[in-house]
Amino acid sequence: MSLVTRKTRETLERDGVAVIKGVFGSQECDAMKFAALDAQRYQNPKYPHRYLEMSPAGKPALIFWPALINDTLLQYRNDPRLAEIVRAFLGDDVKQLNNQVYFRSPGDGDQFAWHQDVCFRQPPERYPGIESGYLQTIIALEDIGEDNAPVEFIPGSHKSGVVDTYGSAAVTKMLREFKRQGLDGVKYTASKGDVLVWSVLTVHGSEPNDGKRTRTTFMNGFARADAALDWPYYLKGGEVVPEIDHTLIP
Repeated sequence: MSLVTRKTRETLERDGVAVIKGVFGSQECDAMKFAALDAQRYQNPKYPHRYLEMSPAGKPALIFWPALINDTLLQYRNDPRLAEIVRAFLGDDVKQLNNQVYFRSPGDGDQFAWHQDVCFRQPPERYPGIESGYLQTIIALEDIGEDNAPVEFIPGSHKSGVVDTYGSAAVTKMLREFKRQGLDGVKYTASKGDVLVWSVLTVHGSEPNDGKRTRTTFMNGFARADAALDWPYYLKGGEVVPEIDHTLIP
């Protein structure tokens, strides 16, 4: 049975975000989390920018491209189940634009203002057609509930097109318009092993983790090859490119 059903496609098209249930097992998620905790302790000479970001509370918050230095995370980045999901939405020739792990720890003080992921795809001329050619994915390595800083989305917001950059007045104006239309943010919960997917145009954000549980996620973002002029390949001819060419990360 296909992981991506007709209902999943319809939900992503309608809401700009969807949850695919039970893709990975509990032990697999534990293995990914353990690998991520290990990877955060090392430098990443293959990544050209800062590898580890800390939260306002001084806790590890985010690591970039850990699959370049950790075999377990590379294994799950290459996993046929993730590839099936990506192929179903983007086709056979796909590039990878992000690979990272978020550690949302209790009391981290970390939060993300309302934004669209398209704001990170600069300059725009390097991303022709990205508005319809991008898929963001996260694997929930732990249960995501209302108590551990779930990502909050505004379903249907992707239909409003591109607004201004991260945290901008344009986003604030758009949020007011959503409220006028009766559209409110929805905190998306998920079970360990679920995969969340969303559009590059879906407005979302998250609050600090004020609960008692961690909320660790493994994020991988993809674009049709013709919608991103840079970045390493993930799929060629429908097959996973197993080694990440780090020289293509801008």
